[in-house]
Amino acid sequence: MVALFRGNICTGANMKKLAHKWRLLLRRVLIVFSFGALAACSGRMTAAAEYGMPGVSGSVRAADTKEPIPGIQVSIMDQQRTTTSEDGGFWLVTTASSGTLLFKDVDDAENGEFQDTAVPFNRSEPWMNHIGTIDLDRKQ
Repeated sequence: MVALFRGNICTGANMKKLAHKWRLLLRRVLIVFSFGALAACSGRMTAAAEYGMPGVSGSVRAADTKEPIPGIQVSIMDQQRTTTSEDGGFWLVTTASSGTLLFKDVDDAENGEFQDTAVPFNRSEPWMNHIGTIDLDRKQ
């Protein structure tokens, strides 16, 4: 069977060049997907972080037991809000380079009652800042 390749008849040499180009393209695609998989498995990045969205991330735990606290509302000056996940982690998308994170226990007694806490942040990196672990004290 004779096929045309850029106006020329496909010869053995042209087919080898074409096969080589496809292998190179496939390698590059696999490398890109490999880095994406590593980022997704790192545990500290979420979908927003993977796609280069600027933001602030961290985790919340009880000061006395050091256990993660799900369901804590995290906001930046009561404007942008999220809730901590089952492992106490959070991610807030923001372009602000500094501000105050507010942590509020909005579910009351469901996972214990915790005091509201304010934590300042200053993003030194242009795209992401992991502020670490925030320990919340229980209400008296």
